Amino acid sequence: MASLRLCTALFVTASCAAQAPQTAPLKLVQTIPMKVPGRLDHMTVDRLNDRAFIAAFANGTVEVVDLKTAQTIASIAGSGKPADFVYYKKCDCVAYSTSSGALRILDPNTLVVDAEFAVSGNADAVGLDPQNATVYVAHGGAASHEEFSRISFIDLMTHKNLGEIQVEGGRLGQMVLEHHGPRGYVNNTSMNQVMVIDLSERRVVDRWKLSAAAENFSMALDEKDHRLFIGSRKPNTLVVIDTQTGATVAHLPSASDVDDISYDATLRRIYMSGGDGFVDVFQQKEPDSYSRIARIATSAGAGTSKWVPEQGRLYVEASPEKQSGTGRILVYEAIE
Repeated sequence: MASLRLCTALFVTASCAAQAPQTAPLKLVQTIPMKVPGRLDHMTVDRLNDRAFIAAFANGTVEVVDLKTAQTIASIAGSGKPADFVYYKKCDCVAYSTSSGALRILDPNTLVVDAEFAVSGNADAVGLDPQNATVYVAHGGAASHEEFSRISFIDLMTHKNLGEIQVEGGRLGQMVLEHHGPRGYVNNTSMNQVMVIDLSERRVVDRWKLSAAAENFSMALDEKDHRLFIGSRKPNTLVVIDTQTGATVAHLPSASDVDDISYDATLRRIYMSGGDGFVDVFQQKEPDSYSRIARIATSAGAGTSKWVPEQGRLYVEASPEKQSGTGRILVYEAIE
């Protein structure tokens, strides 16, 4: 009988251990309150000064937050609503797009706009080509009453407009540009495809049709393993593409209304922030094999986010549920 009780106790203990919850891959370590009302859009982080630059879209301002004190230190106004950002370490500058049709280059130390370039209306997604010190900005399209979209190229060191290309389709989504390779990738949302751009020639050299998903908007890149991650909204899906062949190698259900995807190269994870109030965390087992390992509750409307690899932190922008309310930035630390 004693032996039976011992075996039973060991069985229960083993069962409980097997069922014990695993450590969550993201831990909330800080909440930064925002002072301005309404919807938040994209953001970037200046690691040299430990400052975040946040698009307070509804308020029409760029909010500057000191990450050491979690306090807003400036609110930068201007024509149009800020949309998307890149930070370039070599020139220590922040470039951002606006709905009024501008690309601005901001000094993150003085918070003065050093240069402004007029493009067509509804300037939105931006991408950084660090090899050539160039920022790409998508603009035009249906919002500007054009049947095609445009991508302009701005030199961040010389402050020169290097020209633009026109591409078919009235709506472009996010873009990512290789930091060590010759190509960039742009979501052509209205055409349901991914465009491949030659970074040296600045022209479209290939197009990959997405057959199993539509409303492709968000994007991230695993440059080492040649894998492109696409966030689709119809249906809500993570799509993985082999950038050497253009073939889709995986697709998995995801959070809905995803605005941003990030790739954590250290832990080989994908973070997808959804406007439904969740961040989905996917583990990359192999370049063609993935599984969702967690769904982290955030806040309704928290679709935009920024992964900062130097910190191992994910910044999730939680817009208020009501336009009159104020949002907050949820800061998560990645846990092994």
